[in-house]
Amino acid sequence: MDKGILHITDLHLNDFEGTLEHLRRRYYQEYIDNLVDKIKKNEVKVNYLIITGDFIDKGKIENFVYVNEIINYICLELEIDTSNVCCNIGNHDYKWKEENGDFSRSAEFRTPYNKFIEPYEGEVLFKSDRCFLKKLGGENIFYISIDSTLNSENGKPGKITSGEVDEIISDVLKKHLNENSILLIGCHFPIISDDSNFLASEEENWHENHVWIKGTPLRERISNLKTLHTVWFQGDVHAGQQKNINNSTYILTGRFGGPIDTISEFPRQCKLLTLNTESKEKSIYTYRFNFKTHSPSESIGDWESIGPSDIRIIESTQTTPISTSIVVPNDSNIKVIDSEIEDEIMLDITNNNLFRFGRFKTNQEFSSMGWININSLMNQPVLLSRILEKSIKYIIGLINSKNSECLIIGLEVIGGIIASQISVRLNTKNFIFPVRGNGKFYSDEETNKTKLFNDIASMKEVVIFIDVISSGKTMEEFVASLKKENPNVLIHVISVITNNISIRPTQILNSSSYATFCNKLKIPLVNNNDLPDESIFPSILDFT
Repeated sequence: MDKGILHITDLHLNDFEGTLEHLRRRYYQEYIDNLVDKIKKNEVKVNYLIITGDFIDKGKIENFVYVNEIINYICLELEIDTSNVCCNIGNHDYKWKEENGDFSRSAEFRTPYNKFIEPYEGEVLFKSDRCFLKKLGGENIFYISIDSTLNSENGKPGKITSGEVDEIISDVLKKHLNENSILLIGCHFPIISDDSNFLASEEENWHENHVWIKGTPLRERISNLKTLHTVWFQGDVHAGQQKNINNSTYILTGRFGGPIDTISEFPRQCKLLTLNTESKEKSIYTYRFNFKTHSPSESIGDWESIGPSDIRIIESTQTTPISTSIVVPNDSNIKVIDSEIEDEIMLDITNNNLFRFGRFKTNQEFSSMGWININSLMNQPVLLSRILEKSIKYIIGLINSKNSECLIIGLEVIGGIIASQISVRLNTKNFIFPVRGNGKFYSDEETNKTKLFNDIASMKEVVIFIDVISSGKTMEEFVASLKKENPNVLIHVISVITNNISIRPTQILNSSSYATFCNKLKIPLVNNNDLPDESIFPSILDFT
């Protein structure tokens, strides 16, 4: 039997009577009705609702009564018993600025929140300042809410003692769970992050501010418990991902509410996880609210259902940035920089239908029979930061010259984005340069190589980034042009995706190294002489 668990987080209710948020009084029912309609079309029964904090915005405790109204409406529309609502406190749900590090008053500042969640308590088995455990629906399913904000300074993830960890494991979980139990965990701050959120590259001290690193001992000990399912539900960072690591599943969901004048490229979101109560099977639906306007709208949009999808499996991980693992296939000189990212790219392409079939004329000799929507791929919230961080670590281990003697070159838009970000982090000069179509899509100024060639003459090493290497012809021509200017320069090529077919070279001619983040995708290439005339089978794009 499957159980459906709807996860929402970060409602950030600010002005219930206003007009700038979807959860306002005169619009929230329409917003929720549209979501409920999409959920019901998937024919998945929602048994439990988990909400992982930031119900209100900036400690506005007077809004809790309105959040009760919103939650009760969700329960009414999805026929969820209020005892099966599972709540978790976020750093916006109390006045942490007034607490100001005086942890002796923590209970006082959390009193409004605790009164707010009383209607949803259900069958509570254990309760302390740090956590509470409740049993759901009289079944072998348990929810534990863990306060990751307790003992917090400046609204950051809080501290937890070894004694508290011992109590949670020995006196709470081991006392009630068995190997057939399902354990659902609510934790506002993410308990795990392997640099997989794009914000890690945009915000200084991102991990310290948003990841509950001090909760690592608790996470590790919970992962050692034998259960049928152990699932962490997390919020705070307003972007989503999901993964299996060893014996646990980690669900991170984007924000559900908040004022629309708070700019973000990522849509409102919620997730619906289904768990089988008799096996390890699980799947997930993602629902996101897409605006129908160029700018965020307070009223015009529609919920979209994505899935069901499997959850990416990872055998091991670390909470803080991890060292780069280079995988070298036995039959290739191409280095795969990170096998986890490779699997993630393939999963994103599959789940989001990013592969398009057709005729794409890439050069005078070959046409590609497929095309990857690389812009949509790199807009995935978990991907760009991972590629940036792993690229930096890879380059640091690769380059032997001084930073002033190195140059980072980004080819096309995606390569340019990566190159510019990395050059700032490594304090090296960078160029962004177009190569496809012999520059016919760009201005003369953009395609002028004079400044690039002048700088190449004094460089010892060059790193080139590009989005996709299909046949390798374009890259080899570009590398040859650099070598002509400086025969002694070492050139390292890195792609996001490399076409894994036999006619594509396993090394870029004249380069010193060749690495990629994905070498699993096959994009057929056909000699143009072997294809029908363009009048019969026209090219969708022609870069010749």
